[in-house]
Amino acid sequence: MRTLTLFTLLFGLTLFFACDDDIATPTNPIDLLPPATQEGNYTFGCLVNGEALRSKSTTDIVAIYQKQSLFISMGNVIKQLDTDIHLSINSTYVNESTYLLNNIKPGRGEVIEISNNGYLYKTNEFLTGQLTISYFDSINYIISGIFSFEALSQDGQDTIRVTNGRFDTHYIP
Repeated sequence: MRTLTLFTLLFGLTLFFACDDDIATPTNPIDLLPPATQEGNYTFGCLVNGEALRSKSTTDIVAIYQKQSLFISMGNVIKQLDTDIHLSINSTYVNESTYLLNNIKPGRGEVIEISNNGYLYKTNEFLTGQLTISYFDSINYIISGIFSFEALSQDGQDTIRVTNGRFDTHYIP
């Protein structure tokens, strides 16, 4: 009986440690993105042409809201390519609302830029997007939201599609 108990215990431990190596990493790129939270968690992520891009640390994200202008930026390296995303809103008052990203009405909140492997992409009147601020806390300086957009390269030869974007960070007043 003692041998059977010892065998069962050893077999169970072997299975436990063997299964630990088999923990699967997500295969769906959206599962690699940070959750959409509203707590100032210093997170930023999106799908760039279907590939997951997310902040790796708090130093990857910058958010500033001063003089009726909001700037949110994230820089990262995705598969050895430098990728930066810049979202800008210029509005009398930034609040929990949806802003059109079309880069055609300066002074109202429609600027988006993405730099990917040395190429600069911008939204325009035909390739647009949206930025929704879902949480804006002016006391604790927290801003959270979602975004998506399509943008055209400077030479007009290539487009980039950003979907399922989300951020939750503190901003500098």
